[in-house]
Amino acid sequence: IHDLEKLKAEAAEKKFPDNELLRKLNTEVLRTVEDFQKQAQVLVNNKDWRKESPPPEQLQSLLEQGGKLPVVVPECGSLQGLKAQGHWLEEVRRTLGTGGGERHEVTLEVLRNLMEAGCNVPQSVSVETAMAELQELLTIAERWEEKAQICLEQK
Repeated sequence: IHDLEKLKAEAAEKKFPDNELLRKLNTEVLRTVEDFQKQAQVLVNNKDWRKESPPPEQLQSLLEQGGKLPVVVPECGSLQGLKAQGHWLEEVRRTLGTGGGERHEVTLEVLRNLMEAGCNVPQSVSVETAMAELQELLTIAERWEEKAQICLEQK
């Protein structure tokens, strides 16, 4: 965007004749990118998303829109982060059975993998809460594993 704005300023400064390319630069590209940035910033800066992730459809729609732009927009990285956060939180809910789905067997390895993956998503209140819950479950499971090992060793 910065480069496009430089080109626009250069065209005005050097008094390039008005032509279709310059009009497109002024209208289609800049306005489209600016509109996309505004939409993305509203979504990313929404305080509610610190508690819950935005709807995946809304994120995907914006990411697709951003992918079609002729320039790389920094907001796409933030949107990708929110999308990863939402996927991770959904995986935690599904694994722990808090998402209303069927409960599966959860091993120590599964808990550790979720904890590790949680360190790689953007942090929020919901991520921190899920990480704390996972850590608590992991600690409890490790204690039970130690007790089971002691029982096995004592016959």
